[in-house]
Amino acid sequence: MNWDNGVPVTGSRVVLSLPDANNGDYTVVYDVLGDDFPKLTDIIINGSTDFQPILQLQKGTDSSPLYFESASMLVGDTGKGSLVHEYGTVETQSLILGDDTDSVGRYAISGEFKLPDEIEAPAEWGPDQTDSFLGVLGNLLVGNAGDGAFSQQGGIVIVKDDLILGSTFTGEGSYTLANGVLWTGNTVVGGDGTGLFTQSGGLHLIGFDPFNLTPIESEEHTLVVNAGSYDMSDGRLLVSSEIIGNGGQFLQSDGEHHVYKNMVVGSASAGSITLSDQAKLVVESDILLGLNGGEGSVSLDNTASLRVNGNMLLGMREPGGSESGNGIVIQGSEQTSAEGGPSVSAGSVILGNDATTTGAYTLHSGTFTAGGVVVGQGGSGTFRQTGGVAAIRGNLELGAVFDSIGTYELSSGSLDVSGLEHIGGKGTATFTQTGGSNTAGSMTVGTGSNYSFQGGSLTVTDTINNYGLFQGAGEINVETFNNDGTLAPGNSPGTLSITGDFNQGSEGILAIELGGTQPSLFDTLNIMGEANLAGTLLIESWDNFMPKAGDSFTILTAQNLSGQFLIDSKITGINWIASYRDNKVSLTASSVPLPGAALLLAPVLLGLVGFRRKLAA
Repeated sequence: MNWDNGVPVTGSRVVLSLPDANNGDYTVVYDVLGDDFPKLTDIIINGSTDFQPILQLQKGTDSSPLYFESASMLVGDTGKGSLVHEYGTVETQSLILGDDTDSVGRYAISGEFKLPDEIEAPAEWGPDQTDSFLGVLGNLLVGNAGDGAFSQQGGIVIVKDDLILGSTFTGEGSYTLANGVLWTGNTVVGGDGTGLFTQSGGLHLIGFDPFNLTPIESEEHTLVVNAGSYDMSDGRLLVSSEIIGNGGQFLQSDGEHHVYKNMVVGSASAGSITLSDQAKLVVESDILLGLNGGEGSVSLDNTASLRVNGNMLLGMREPGGSESGNGIVIQGSEQTSAEGGPSVSAGSVILGNDATTTGAYTLHSGTFTAGGVVVGQGGSGTFRQTGGVAAIRGNLELGAVFDSIGTYELSSGSLDVSGLEHIGGKGTATFTQTGGSNTAGSMTVGTGSNYSFQGGSLTVTDTINNYGLFQGAGEINVETFNNDGTLAPGNSPGTLSITGDFNQGSEGILAIELGGTQPSLFDTLNIMGEANLAGTLLIESWDNFMPKAGDSFTILTAQNLSGQFLIDSKITGINWIASYRDNKVSLTASSVPLPGAALLLAPVLLGLVGFRRKLAA
């Protein structure tokens, strides 16, 4: 032992400072005290801004226990200080690293420790499982107003209240967890200052009973990442609740990240989560992205996975709140192979949950699974799918509530909806398909909404009910297509085929564009089942085409045909003769008679009228 003034005893106030700043750093070693464990008033380790004293706790030659208790510990008050904890047990009411502006405080704890193979903990986390143990009964402040750094290479650290990195405006705090166990009531990465938490191993518990690894239900315990970053490359992080905002970010490339209650990303400000490589994130309840005016984003790549057992809400505000939130999810990348990619599963996913809020989900690759999806619940939402597999066990609803807006863009990949695809419930919606496959149990296109079928495959097991605008070319595999809105075959122009039956009601419109007499130049609707016709046949010109008398166009075919259309032509100067023969609907153009003869007879008729009037007189 090399304490200058003797070994501290109970009631001592221990101050380690530099008697002469020019002497450089020096180390005081604290090893074995036998059975005489002191209870110290406080410990202050503080040197100059250039040199620091170092307190080192290490094992003695006879391996006797090492223990001391302090009311408070201050490492780096106005200058530099460092504590190296290699062995023994330390308990303190509070611990501060880097207390004042321009101060620097360092704490490094190590010691042999082996994390259990299973998630279940031993009967008790404590000195019996490790060479070194630190217990803080109050708060651990790393970088209060100065620069603080805590390194954990092993051992057990228990902070009953709060671990705060970067406590005040000028504070900068960092925590490195490579091995061992860290248990806290709350962890704040970036209080009013900035913080960095780096986890490459070990077990971090927040709001959990450290003895049986179950959440503490009686109190709120939270991981908060503000104006800082939590970087996780391995290990386990078990959190009761989690909030990422105020510019905070969570970067995870591996390990297990488990949130047992709600997770909020972007609360009243910006927050982000990036999951890559083999990262795993599980949220037992809800994940909220973009709350009360904030913007929350989640991105996944490689083989990362996100499982939400509750709801995933993108863009929301609390009841009575006036601020609009914005939530964003980007899954995979366009460069990822079709077979690979990250995975996301959720109980339900809602984009644009409340009025004026927005939500956007982009699926590039991997698998997306949800019980139900609402795009535009009260605000506006957009779901873009450029690849991957989207499997929805319930319904897909676009524009579900009055004044809401929902958009789905499918260019590649597969969309499989077990229930109903409701495009425009009470709001307005657009579904644009330029590729990929869309499979649904049934489909409804609401009034004021539209489905644009420009490529790929569309299969509906039961019925398509169209009350809005359905347009496109290709083949629709469906049992029955009911049209009480507008059906516009072709993509100016083109052919639309329906494998099942087609029924057009009295309010329905079949819109046909004519661009020439060649079959490739006018729209055609092919019905492979029965066609029951009513409503209106709307005839329009494409590319300024003007039919001539005698031009004929077969615009509809069916296995069986019944009923007729009312014709509404937007091509002036042409009368149309419709033929309903041989299960075909054909149109033949005829000229509209000009009123020339009537004009020539007009003077004669007027004269006769005058003559009759004279006779009457």
